Amino acid sequence: MRALLFLLLAGGISLLLLVYPLLPGSYDPAGSSLSMAFQLFSVLGLLTLIPAAAWLYRALRLRRAAAEDAPALRAMRRHARAYLWTFAAVWIPIVLVLTLSVSRITGLLLGLGLILGIWQALRRISQVRTLAGFPPVLPALLALWPAALLGVHLLLSTPLTAWSRARAIAHSRELAAQLESFHTQHGSYPLTINGLHQDYQTGVCGIEAFRYTYDGSTYHLYFEQPKLFLDQPGTREMVVYSPAGEPFMMSHVSWHMLIEPELIRSRQGWYAANETGMPGWRYLWFD
Repeated sequence: MRALLFLLLAGGISLLLLVYPLLPGSYDPAGSSLSMAFQLFSVLGLLTLIPAAAWLYRALRLRRAAAEDAPALRAMRRHARAYLWTFAAVWIPIVLVLTLSVSRITGLLLGLGLILGIWQALRRISQVRTLAGFPPVLPALLALWPAALLGVHLLLSTPLTAWSRARAIAHSRELAAQLESFHTQHGSYPLTINGLHQDYQTGVCGIEAFRYTYDGSTYHLYFEQPKLFLDQPGTREMVVYSPAGEPFMMSHVSWHMLIEPELIRSRQGWYAANETGMPGWRYLWFD
């Protein structure tokens, strides 16, 4: 029973972590790397369906066997161990990706947790003395885990992204009002709004801050919208506001120096511009 409760809790937490960068809250730098881990598991974890399905099939066939049937118990232990080793094999590349390219400390901690968890699970498997310790619902839940993650990933990523984008835009209103107030008083917008403390929060866990540029005539307010990787794979999304309704965002910093000033607005590097439904705001997709 404790194993089933733990699995249900782990499944619920993993679902939350998968979409964590899109949820309301203050910025959390670890959120994106944890989310990436479970995004990858929602795809690679489908490999664990094979040993989980084999385990479930054997558990259903043996449900009328004697509780202490030694051959049946050994078979169930083999299936449980096969699932654990497949689970570990799936997580090894995920941990490596996180460690080498996303967050070294998160990857190392996740790897350590994986080692300790597998070791503890193997110990418990060897301690089970009856078939009742391997109820059919256990492999069923293990098989459903990555499938549920993938379902959330595919079905909820677009609406959740739109919702978090709208939330961040709504949180920018105070900052935009302050900028317009400054313009009214001084006849121009501030040259910069850089500062140690972010006084204007984005309200989304995966969005660090609002960024600002001023070109001498107007300003642009922008932020990078977190996206789950199966939502427009390979795309980075920048959400940009311009009082004039003409968002500006360059793909490469060097282009500011290499492209002629009269051509720079027509060669920004994004491949699609989309309306947000809010005046002045558009979101740009870069590959």
